[in-house]
Amino acid sequence: VLREDFHQDPAGAFERRVGEISGALEEVLAAAGRIETVLDELDTVHDERAHARRLAEEVRPLAVRARDAADRLEKLVDDDLWPLPKYREMLFVK
Repeated sequence: VLREDFHQDPAGAFERRVGEISGALEEVLAAAGRIETVLDELDTVHDERAHARRLAEEVRPLAVRARDAADRLEKLVDDDLWPLPKYREMLFVK
């Protein structure tokens, strides 16, 4: 998509790509920050049922949100600039 747009509007295509990357990164960081906060709060919770419920109801959806945003980042960032193995690469290692 970027290559097609780039020929018609290089500056606009670049700005859109930077915006997409920035937005996805903000989502990952926000979700990770909220996960940290919930986990810190759970350090004082000794009711295992309440602890598990908060993990299921709060942490799991945040982890999914972070994962979805990270998946988008993997597709947006060039392989040469992504130093870690991408998730899809780890799934299909030979």
